[in-house]
Amino acid sequence: MLIFNILIFILSCLVLVKSANFLIKAITKISAAFQINEFTLAFIVVTLATSIPELFIGVFSALDKIPTLSLGNVIGSNIVALSLIIGLSAVLARGIKTESRIIKDNTLYLVLISFLPLILSLDRNLSRLDGVTLIIFFLIYLFKLYRERRAFHKVVSSVTKKTVNKQILILMISLVCLLISSNFLVKSGLNITAIVGFKPIWFGILIIAIGTSLPELIFQTKAALRDHGDMALGNMMGSVVANITLILGITVLIQPIYFENFYSYILSLSFMILVVVIFDILMQTKNKLSWKEGIVLIFIYIIFVIFQLFFNVTI
Repeated sequence: MLIFNILIFILSCLVLVKSANFLIKAITKISAAFQINEFTLAFIVVTLATSIPELFIGVFSALDKIPTLSLGNVIGSNIVALSLIIGLSAVLARGIKTESRIIKDNTLYLVLISFLPLILSLDRNLSRLDGVTLIIFFLIYLFKLYRERRAFHKVVSSVTKKTVNKQILILMISLVCLLISSNFLVKSGLNITAIVGFKPIWFGILIIAIGTSLPELIFQTKAALRDHGDMALGNMMGSVVANITLILGITVLIQPIYFENFYSYILSLSFMILVVVIFDILMQTKNKLSWKEGIVLIFIYIIFVIFQLFFNVTI
């Protein structure tokens, strides 16, 4: 039974990642047909597209009355994004350049956003009202970015209108595949945690987070290698904000979270906040995230994994 569920989980991850990649490509080409600028593509369009796997995981885990699985996925995905993914991208691209002051300013907003789940859960639960609050902060973030859009002038290369219908069809098929694979991923993940004895939040933090973060890794690396530093960092920061606010907000709207082991959650969340602060410090120092700093970020993720493995065993 365990081996069967592991195989289903791995297959679901593969389908989820592949369909997410097709989804991102389709949305990018559809958006390019309307001559949008790089800002809109990176901060809004691709951010929402790459966050769809986390959204589906959140919805299905909430419907299955295990919202902590989604919470773990949110925390884990953000740590993966700001340490492992950005670190790998910086190493492979020999550094990620950014010339926009707005990118740096938004890292400060990212730090403030990362404290939201901690503040809202001081009463040892995340209620539906907290979910509404999180979604409101996401809308505020979008409005803030919209007002700053004039700082980004580069326009994404256009595609012919003829390809739009084809891409819309690919988009719809990709969404269906994402929906099905997310459902199987959650079901098999829950079965694995029950058999092995893992906590759902821990499984979400370490295992599911890697699977749902692969679309961001692919987009981030390609953008960095093509010298689109603002696009790469913009997408990653937008995904982190979307996870904390929109994804978590929708999850607790469906099923509020009541913490059985509050201190376990606080420790994992505190590590996420620490990673966000370190990322902010690195971004504020200069106009480039060097490959050496990328190695530091990767090392931070390794420390996090070791910490989680030890912590899960000892509590």
